[in-house]
Amino acid sequence: MSSENSKYLKISEACDLLRIDKSTLRRYARQGKLSRVSLSPRKVLYIRAEIDELISANTHRMETLSERKVS
Repeated sequence: MSSENSKYLKISEACDLLRIDKSTLRRYARQGKLSRVSLSPRKVLYIRAEIDELISANTHRMETLSERKVS
């Protein structure tokens, strides 16, 4: 199953996308920044849409020179 098409991500996939450590991902879940789905005590999935939303909220788009308005 490709993580790009999946609604859920494994811990390793979520960490790779967010570029964070597993402990940080777990902390985000405890703090309520992300929801997790427990399939078993050792199998936890994270919701892809929430990961994408967190990335978007924390990504700053740089303005190019051509987009700047000259005053």
